[in-house]
Amino acid sequence: MVRTTEYEYSIFVSYTDDDDRCHSRWITNFCRELRDVLQARLRKTFRPFCRYTDYAVASGDLSERLRDNVRRSATMLIFVHEHYVLSETCRKELELFKEIFGEDGFRKRLFIVAMSRRAITELVGSDHWKAVVPLKDQVWATFYRRDNDHLPLHMYGSRDIVDRDFQEALLPLVDDLERSLRVPAPLPPPRPPTKQRWILGAVRPELEPEVQDLASGLRSVQRDVETLGVHDLHGALTQLDAADVLVLPFNDGEPLMSFIPGGHLALQHDAWLGAGKPADAIRWLDLRATAAPVAAKPVHAERLRSLARPVVAKRDLAPGIRSVPDPDRAWIYIESNRREVDHWHPLGERMQVRWSVIAQGEAPPMFDLRSRGLPVDDLAQFPTIADADGFVLLWGRKEPSSLVAQIRSVEGRIPGSDPPPGIVAYLIPPQHDDGEPVPAWSWKVLRFNAQSPDDIDVVTDDADRLDHFLRQILKRVRHRRRALAAAS
Repeated sequence: MVRTTEYEYSIFVSYTDDDDRCHSRWITNFCRELRDVLQARLRKTFRPFCRYTDYAVASGDLSERLRDNVRRSATMLIFVHEHYVLSETCRKELELFKEIFGEDGFRKRLFIVAMSRRAITELVGSDHWKAVVPLKDQVWATFYRRDNDHLPLHMYGSRDIVDRDFQEALLPLVDDLERSLRVPAPLPPPRPPTKQRWILGAVRPELEPEVQDLASGLRSVQRDVETLGVHDLHGALTQLDAADVLVLPFNDGEPLMSFIPGGHLALQHDAWLGAGKPADAIRWLDLRATAAPVAAKPVHAERLRSLARPVVAKRDLAPGIRSVPDPDRAWIYIESNRREVDHWHPLGERMQVRWSVIAQGEAPPMFDLRSRGLPVDDLAQFPTIADADGFVLLWGRKEPSSLVAQIRSVEGRIPGSDPPPGIVAYLIPPQHDDGEPVPAWSWKVLRFNAQSPDDIDVVTDDADRLDHFLRQILKRVRHRRRALAAAS
């Protein structure tokens, strides 16, 4: 009989760090309590838990690394609160669970902790859940309060003793997990290794040197790589037929073949899908640090924004390759989430207008401020924020505790001892404006009129505070320019 000892992990824990932070590390404490009980019961057959923070998340290798950890875990335990429902990473984990263990896995291996009635209701009613979960009666364990069902149960009472209600909810779950872990199904075989064939798509002229360097880097790590040239765009792109991965390098420039919305990038993207290739095998390579002589027109920018996911950095595809920061360009990362997907774009445009006034008179000119969307719900998948000069998070429909958790999550990914400034955009609506400044929540909170999602602007009383934020960014860019000049 195959026993648990064949597995590397007893439980794969699927959760979001934001849900854990929002509730005073409730998930972390839960796992500690669960581990102590299971370890005492299973003794030598107990194996550690696998949490997503235990392995490196790099966009280029995420799927295979993630797949192997799910495969080597005897069970999966998911913690459902509001951020879990929005997380692309958690969706991927559930999809891999189904792919590896099938329908029988949902009956015997999947365990669900519902921390909020509203969140679990939203999850099981979602299209993704219905498409992935084969059981209509999939059960979950209720761990939310009776007096406030959007909050998890109190875990500890006085003197740090485990609360009775929590203990009564925990023990049936422990019993079920123990039964599953004592005699689980056989360890699924690993997927046979294959050497992937990579295609690097055709690019604008200013990106060609970087792409050639990338091709060399990929070949040095035993990748089978072919690059497309501009002339290939006028053919049938039959090179895609034998490829496993398509890399589309892009910057902010006007695309080639501009008579097509999205130009050469959209053309290659659509040809890939037309050849029957999977969309998740496309890597959108962010080379926006390389300036383009002409910026993309709105029709192209909008089309590419709708396609370019996920975005990766060069270091995710070929370790050791680094981009030199542009001394005359500043980057602001502005939150994008499922409820306010595109708010970052008009916010960025408004800041560019203010920037052009503040940076006026710089010698040489320093007017190039760019904005990027920041998917805070899936920050672990985002390639890098190390080049950020400023951050803007959105306070739309989220609770204050969620906002603070996201601020901490962003700050936790910023390297160095001189972090860039950050603000919170308090959107009106959905928030209410009482005419008074909003107190800071770790970062300064600035009010923005969001009556029209396409024309978001700071309220008059907070305009000076926005200017102060932009001046802080300008100071960072000046310092970077001086440092790069001295190094050269």
